[in-house]
Amino acid sequence: RMTSKEVRFDRGTQKFEEQKLTAYEQRKRKRQYAELLTLQAENERRCGEYEQAYTYLNDAEMWIRDQLGTKDLAFIANQHVRALL
Repeated sequence: RMTSKEVRFDRGTQKFEEQKLTAYEQRKRKRQYAELLTLQAENERRCGEYEQAYTYLNDAEMWIRDQLGTKDLAFIANQHVRALL
């Protein structure tokens, strides 16, 4: 689950503080997660587990469509791995 806040340690005050993530940081984390999902599918494909790779690609595609949209680079990378399958 993606959150909009993060706990960081402030060395000046020696305390943990909750900070809100910027829209850029949130999108960056979503892209990183999408990359992990696609990488998981690509790994299965390279190991010869084509049915499992197909399942992972479908799950990743649905998540990317919902969270990032079809015009994001993560979606394009997902489709590239699908074409290699």
